[in-house]
Amino acid sequence: MRKTVLAFYLGIIVVFTLVGCASTPTNGGTPKLKLALPAGTPQQPVGVKAITPTSDGIPAFTKEDVIKYVKTHNIPFNATPLSDITDVQVSFITSKEVNDLLNRQNTHIPDNYLLCFVTLTGKFIFPGPPTVDGKTLSATYQRAFEVFDAKTGNLLMGGGLGEGK
Repeated sequence: MRKTVLAFYLGIIVVFTLVGCASTPTNGGTPKLKLALPAGTPQQPVGVKAITPTSDGIPAFTKEDVIKYVKTHNIPFNATPLSDITDVQVSFITSKEVNDLLNRQNTHIPDNYLLCFVTLTGKFIFPGPPTVDGKTLSATYQRAFEVFDAKTGNLLMGGGLGEGK
């Protein structure tokens, strides 16, 4: 009888221990945190400092300022030299028009905001991440683009234009 009672109590202790362990978080004892979604209005992209404004108006710089900049500053991540650029076209257009040209849903900039869209012709190579065997794959383009904020001159985006090879 004693053995039966002892076995019964031991069984109850084991059950309570298992139930208690099952309710303990498995990540070191700290409960998972739930992150709240950001509140407020999303901010417009700022970009990186690029073309120095030369006037107080919008656009705050000229097409000549843009051409001077792109002939002395390579597109970020482009592996080819500036001498491979054969033509530069500059246009001041709205964010909506940039979205349409790039087949993008949204630049997160108001549709009527003025931007500077630059089309570059030449040879542009953008390296990708290394593969499993350590080789780096690249995409080669005959055309590339850069987009600048027409008010600040900041570079907002850039890359290959059209189909890469």
